[in-house]
Amino acid sequence: MTISDAKHEALQRVLLRDGQINDLEADWLIQNLEQAGPYVGAMQLNDLWDAWLTSEGIAGDGLPERKLAYFERETGQAGTARPDVELLFWSQL
Repeated sequence: MTISDAKHEALQRVLLRDGQINDLEADWLIQNLEQAGPYVGAMQLNDLWDAWLTSEGIAGDGLPERKLAYFERETGQAGTARPDVELLFWSQL
């Protein structure tokens, strides 16, 4: 299974609907962000990820490194290659 397939399946399962993967990913991030109140920030995927990672206390120099840190934290698989830990994250979501 590819990361894209795992992500799409996970997002469909979590959001209880079908759709384009980018739309589902954006909706999932917005849903997470709005648990703390209405989200009024930028709506591009990278902006949503930045806002989500910031709200989760994940700091760092670049978005890829911050996403890796988040996936590692959520899966408990620190030190694993990013593609492997990202696949595991979406498979477990």
